[in-house]
Amino acid sequence: MARVALNGVCKSYGDTPVVRDVTLEVSDGELLVLVGPSGCGKTTTLRMVAGLEPITSGDLFIGERRVNDVPPRDRDIAMVFQSYALYPHMTVADNMGFGLKLRGVPRDEVARRVTEAARLLGIQEYLARKPKALSGGQRQRVAMGRAIVRDPAVFLFDEPLSNLDAKFRVTMRIELKMLQRRLGTTTLYVTHDQTEAMTLADRIAVMRGGVLRQVGTPQEVFDTPADSFVAGFIGSPAMNFLKGRVEEDGPARPVVRTRTTTVRPGEAQARVLAGMPGAEVTVGIRPGGFTVGREGAGVLLGRVEVLEHLGTEKYAYVRTEDGVLTVWLPRDAPVREAEEVPLSVSPDQVHVFGPDGRNVLAGPG
Repeated sequence: MARVALNGVCKSYGDTPVVRDVTLEVSDGELLVLVGPSGCGKTTTLRMVAGLEPITSGDLFIGERRVNDVPPRDRDIAMVFQSYALYPHMTVADNMGFGLKLRGVPRDEVARRVTEAARLLGIQEYLARKPKALSGGQRQRVAMGRAIVRDPAVFLFDEPLSNLDAKFRVTMRIELKMLQRRLGTTTLYVTHDQTEAMTLADRIAVMRGGVLRQVGTPQEVFDTPADSFVAGFIGSPAMNFLKGRVEEDGPARPVVRTRTTTVRPGEAQARVLAGMPGAEVTVGIRPGGFTVGREGAGVLLGRVEVLEHLGTEKYAYVRTEDGVLTVWLPRDAPVREAEEVPLSVSPDQVHVFGPDGRNVLAGPG
């Protein structure tokens, strides 16, 4: 096993930078997920780790070895792509073992590794089939098996589940996480799906515009987003945002006044906001941070436009003068469409982002 370390890694195409000064470490045995919108540089970063893209500047280490100029075949990595990239004329067993045969691994050892990987993935009965006789999920298992048989120091996954239907993606990501736990292999995983990232990751690295915006455990990134981009990207449904201004509501009691209400932040945020009188800020509230009623850090009045029923819970989309807000409700909440409702929020459910978009609790950038 091995750690992966990127120190100030940059990538440019001509004069166009696409990855900017990325410093990141994936610990030995860790599953770290790079997540962000399309075009944020996450796949380019992965391809630099794989050796498929040259690094413009910075240093890349796998284990203790600097690998900037080491060819992909000598990096002791295995990569699973979004496309299955299987040879259609070969059986499953031959697809999985082909790379080992090219490296001169004895036939008996190839068969042993293929059989063991197929057992781990539950595809023993398909070893004699060809890819055209497999479902999408089975093909993806074969692609994973091809990586597993190499017994690499590092797995690299580039959106491997995006070609599967929604229901099967859920099943496969749980299976993939259990598999990684059993193997204990250092893994760098790329996805644009924040739910997938939250489910799989030991830690998440959020990227935007080629820049790392935050690195932390899923819970840390969800509970204390570094800036308004991370706050809006991580969490489903997304965080609600209200524009406001910092004002005083008595001695040393800063509040945020929005168009229609006054929001009282928690104590830690209030201490920071006390030094920001008049600042234009953004209040963030997750859908689960609201309650229907008038007790809390601020009350907004709105009209329920749509109720989205999800069985064990539901979401109300409430139109207020501060915008349409998404509100989580228990399944038996007595709220109806077209009803006027008061919404309140507790101070501990309030996030405040400064004029630069950073969480006021995150300190200077």
